[in-house]
Order: sequence, then C-alpha cells, then structure tokens
Amino acid sequence: MRKLLCGIALGAFLALTANLASAQSSETTPPPPPPGGWHHGPMNPAMQAAHLAKRLGLTPEQQTQVEALLTSQQTEQKALEANTSITHQQFMAQSKALHEQTETKIEALLNDTQKAQFAEMKAHRPGPPPGEGDAPPPPPQ
Repeated sequence: MRKLLCGIALGAFLALTANLASAQSSETTPPPPPPGGWHHGPMNPAMQAAHLAKRLGLTPEQQTQVEALLTSQQTEQKALEANTSITHQQFMAQSKALHEQTETKIEALLNDTQKAQFAEMKAHRPGPPPGEGDAPPPPPQ
C-alpha cells in the first residue's frame, strides 16, 4: 500500500513539474511573427495615409497632408484617453467627434472622384450604421 501511494504521489509530482515547465517555456518564448507581415492593432498614421493613398490615388502632397491630419488625430486621441475626469459616455462622444472632424478635414483635401471613393469606403466600413449605438438601449419589457 505504501509503494502504491508513493507511486501515485511521484506520478502526480512529475505531471505537475512537466506541466509547469511547458507553461514556463511557452510564456518566455514569444510566438514567431506571422507570415505576410500583417499586424495586430490599429495602423499608425503613416500606414493609414499610405493605405488611403493607394485606395484613393492620392498625390504625394495629399498623402503628406492626410498623414499630418491623422498624426494630429492620434495625438488628440491619446490625450483624450489620458483624461480621467470624463465619463465613458463623454469619452465615446468626444472620440467619435474627433474622428468625424478628421474625416471632414481629409475630405476637404480630395477631388470629386476621391470624395466618392472615400464615401464608398466609409459606407462599407464595419460597425453600426450612423446614428445607431448613440442612444441608450431600450428599457427591458
């Protein structure tokens, strides 16, 4: 009986040790970068401007101006995120207004063809339709 209990305890100890060792090695070794160079998270202003330049056929001057607008938006967004004196609803409203102001400024730089393409891009953007998500949810019945 004593040998059986020692065997069970030894087996449990070895299983636990192996599990901890594998968990530790997976935590210390970062995963390899994904193939193809895709990334996680939002694009930086330079990447966004390059994406818009490709999609809309922006001139180099337009691309530089768009990048400056997006950099400014990013700076203001970070300041907004650091502001702990506002509620979540105020943050969401101000963040949305900042995004809309930046889009309006970008549209002002575009010619008519580019504006139509930009509107098409915005129409196919994921998320709630304009106006939805602003109102509180309906009361439970």
